[in-house]
Amino acid sequence: MPVAGLEYRYPLINVQSWGTQTIEPIGQLIFRPNETFVGSFSQRGCAKPDLRRLQLFKVNKFSGWDREEGGGRANAGIQSTAQFNRGGNVNVLFGQSYQLYG
Repeated sequence: MPVAGLEYRYPLINVQSWGTQTIEPIGQLIFRPNETFVGSFSQRGCAKPDLRRLQLFKVNKFSGWDREEGGGRANAGIQSTAQFNRGGNVNVLFGQSYQLYG
């Protein structure tokens, strides 16, 4: 299925005495045609979208090869990372996906 997309990230970096903090707003638009044969084919192992945090900004949120998401969506989120001078880091991501059409 053809797909077109646009992603924008703007990291803001702050260096402190304890380490580095990065706050990154993320915006994404995904455009593709509507699904025409929904429910016509068996879907083994990927009928439900994979909603782990790493999947939010992927082009296809379904985990298998026999199902693709149709229609358009907008994703918005913010990611924050703290890297400490003595080792280690903390990373959090908050986001939301909005179905535009399809």
